[in-house]
Amino acid sequence: MAEPDTMDHRVRMDDIHAHVFRSVLDFIYTDELPEHLGNTTTMAWGMLAVADRFGLERMKAMCENILCEHVTAKNVVGTLKLADRHLCQGLKDFCMEHISQPHVLKEVVETKGFKDLKTTCPSLLEEIIIKISKLSSSDG
Repeated sequence: MAEPDTMDHRVRMDDIHAHVFRSVLDFIYTDELPEHLGNTTTMAWGMLAVADRFGLERMKAMCENILCEHVTAKNVVGTLKLADRHLCQGLKDFCMEHISQPHVLKEVVETKGFKDLKTTCPSLLEEIIIKISKLSSSDG
């Protein structure tokens, strides 16, 4: 009987960066996120996406917390889109609140991410407008 082809047992994951995948494997074995994760939102974004894909809810929640801690006017739109895509309601709400602050909104509307929302994610742009209009109507 012929030996099975080892290629038949491989699962390709071209859409996951190797360093993110290694960190996910480390999390699975240690139940801890890498220490350097808080230093880069890109890594946390990648790990959150993988956690959602594979149903790693604890890791997903931990990544959400890290992302909330590191939201800035420059990355809030990208983080909001990620939260919406991966059904992270807490992170999405946090981003909406952040954007809705008048001093932050001024900076956010100047970002390329915000300008691209009209074409990339019009439903999120509508949610932002509704959120801001509700806040401004309750102020008056």
